[in-house]
Amino acid sequence: MKINRFMGHIDAMARQNRFEVEIFMPALDIRMRGLRVSKAVMPGRKITTDTYSEIPSGPKRKYLQAIEYDQDISLTFLGDSTLDDRMVIETWMEYMYDGSYAMKYLYGDGGYTGTVILRQLDRADMPIYEVELIEAFPETLSGLSLDSSSSAIQTFDVTFGYRTWTSKYENSPENTILGALFKKAGRKLRAKATRKVEDKLFKERGSLASKIGLD
Repeated sequence: MKINRFMGHIDAMARQNRFEVEIFMPALDIRMRGLRVSKAVMPGRKITTDTYSEIPSGPKRKYLQAIEYDQDISLTFLGDSTLDDRMVIETWMEYMYDGSYAMKYLYGDGGYTGTVILRQLDRADMPIYEVELIEAFPETLSGLSLDSSSSAIQTFDVTFGYRTWTSKYENSPENTILGALFKKAGRKLRAKATRKVEDKLFKERGSLASKIGLD
């Protein structure tokens, strides 16, 4: 019976080619739907551990040390005849430094960071899982490959750095203990991440104001 119930859900499994990307950068009013993104990777997490033993010759026990994850993700864009997406990314990157190539401050009204949202969709194109990259910015823009013997679609990669990320499951089972726990924990994590960003923003603005004599 259990096997039959499981097999009945095979057709409803999530597909790798069902996804969407949204990119926002408030300072330049950038809003990209990422319709031409052909490949993307959602971040994962790793909890690092160390071992110790209460007795030198006894069995060792693991204890938690930190949480780690890749500090960047890559998106592959298909280039249309205007290369509009590439122009937007180049404009964003050029905004991050001035004419003397001095990097801009991270925060403030002219802050150079934005938000990248990655969504896994179901077969009806409804979101079932969403990841939000906080304080994201384009770190690397790949070159364009030219080849007179190829008529392949032009592509380019953009690597986004970010500070942290949060996630939410849009289709989690609400009527189960697991679903309720995840929704509760997810709300707490997103609120905590937002508070940390806001606290750091307030402190950095205060520090900057003190340096230039505005306080």
